[in-house]
Amino acid sequence: MGTLTMICLALLGAIATWGVFSRHVDDTLGQRVGLSVVAIGCFVRLAQRIAYDLPQPPIETLVILFGVTVYAVSTAVKIVCARRGISDRRGRGAAHGC
Repeated sequence: MGTLTMICLALLGAIATWGVFSRHVDDTLGQRVGLSVVAIGCFVRLAQRIAYDLPQPPIETLVILFGVTVYAVSTAVKIVCARRGISDRRGRGAAHGC
């Protein structure tokens, strides 16, 4: 569980940072500020976990973190695919790849 938490924190922090600084993400100022807070929070928690060997968060927190990470990765893939000009018109929720 500790490894999964650290992977999720690192991925989410990296994707949020990319989203803040990417010119390809069409967000409002409020959304960019929110992503900044998420990125900073992820990296702070990751550093605390490594430096102080903090106890595991409750399972509910890990489930939420995992869900948000999957959402962030999916959104990043969607943006990269759209940037490459790949579109899939099969409908919402259809499985597709770049």
